[in-house]
Amino acid sequence: MQLIARYEDALEAEDVAARLEHAGILAYVSSVNSHLFGRIQTGALKVGLWIVLEHQYEDALAYLQDEEHDITTALSAQEIEELRSRTQSASYDFFNRVLIYAAGFILVAGAALWYVVRNHV
Repeated sequence: MQLIARYEDALEAEDVAARLEHAGILAYVSSVNSHLFGRIQTGALKVGLWIVLEHQYEDALAYLQDEEHDITTALSAQEIEELRSRTQSASYDFFNRVLIYAAGFILVAGAALWYVVRNHV
């Protein structure tokens, strides 16, 4: 992923991302949720617009300069949706694995603490 721009207005960033995706360039806007809660609470002053696939970066820059630019790396709407689905699935799998390992660690640490307290009190 490569950062293409930062925006103070999350809606503007989302609009640009939607235009890029309509043109076949997979984009992601970061810090949207943090930005929506307010700058004072989260410290998020801007949101980032990222190009997900490195090989689409130059096309994205050219398209943002001139919407008549002929995009050579465009994906179909189906390809974009498939990539999103796979990415989301991989994220959930990773998060679930982290939770399982954390739960296992907590159980082992709790059992060890119980053993130490029981045998040394």
